[in-house]
Amino acid sequence: MRAAAERAVERARGGDGPVFLEAFTYRYSDHGRGDPIQYRPEGEMEQWRRRDPLDIARTRLTQDYGVAETELDEIVSDVEEEVERVTAAALEAPFPEPDPRATEFAT
Repeated sequence: MRAAAERAVERARGGDGPVFLEAFTYRYSDHGRGDPIQYRPEGEMEQWRRRDPLDIARTRLTQDYGVAETELDEIVSDVEEEVERVTAAALEAPFPEPDPRATEFAT
């Protein structure tokens, strides 16, 4: 992904126009309550877990760079708290006023 993003930025900065990057991901959880996820083939989720970039990064950080699991757990906890905080703030924020310029183009 990093290499693709670097090429995209180089292309855009070089004046070759916009670039579209498509990234595929795998959904581990269900679609909602009551979804038993029985439509996936046996072993599919485990196969994708082995390719999960977050799991791979965690393993590399602990095994190759000696980062303690507890330090990574603390980072994850901090991020989760921050996401909860900003989500609550966004939900409590008033809706913005419409931009009056937007009505110029609405017909």
